[in-house]
Amino acid sequence: MRISVAASGVCHADIGTARTPGATPGHEIAGAGADAELGDGVARRRVGDWRVGDPGVAGWFGGSCRHCASCRRGGIVHCPDRKIPGLSCPGGWAESVTVPADALAHIPDGLDVFDTAPMGCAGVTTFNPLCHARLPVWGRVAVFGLRPHGRLTLIGVDGGCIHVLAGLVMNGQSIGGHLTGSAQDTEDAMAFALTYGIRLVAERLPLEYGNEAIGLIRSVAPRFRLVFDTTTTR
Repeated sequence: MRISVAASGVCHADIGTARTPGATPGHEIAGAGADAELGDGVARRRVGDWRVGDPGVAGWFGGSCRHCASCRRGGIVHCPDRKIPGLSCPGGWAESVTVPADALAHIPDGLDVFDTAPMGCAGVTTFNPLCHARLPVWGRVAVFGLRPHGRLTLIGVDGGCIHVLAGLVMNGQSIGGHLTGSAQDTEDAMAFALTYGIRLVAERLPLEYGNEAIGLIRSVAPRFRLVFDTTTTR
């Protein structure tokens, strides 16, 4: 599906993508929907799911092979051939972008593109570990430290290694993690935000401020999430 990009978030991972010659960064994408185009076969495969004009979000999960062991078990975000906008294909720092229909999440009524653009990466990557942490009802979560029998959930760690203390075993503590989320997970995160009145605090920038945005992220300067607004200019 080809969608018109209205908002595109800036993630720390975009620093690496921006260094790649010819690459278009951006994997926190929200489409305006008015200029959406359905590719051949989309309507036949997903009857009733998408109509021209529907707004949607695409994130770090940009599609999977659908036939590997991970995909067949339902772990599509762990597919070895998983696509990532900005890395596997042109990303969302653009006026339009093409994404697989099964990687696009519906934006619910009540949320706009600036509320939801980062939901496809930062939002769902935070939401999923909390869902999988088996927290008690009304349990509180704080990133501070680990008490005995506590649980530390890591987010945003795509490969590589981490070092942990052997004392975790003695205290009955555990470490878990979740890479990202599917389009359905992103829809769940947006529904949760809508239900509980959670809204993104963002600093909007014109799309041509790409270099400035990378500099801000590299220097850890932003106080809020940076989101490109494709409808404004310098």
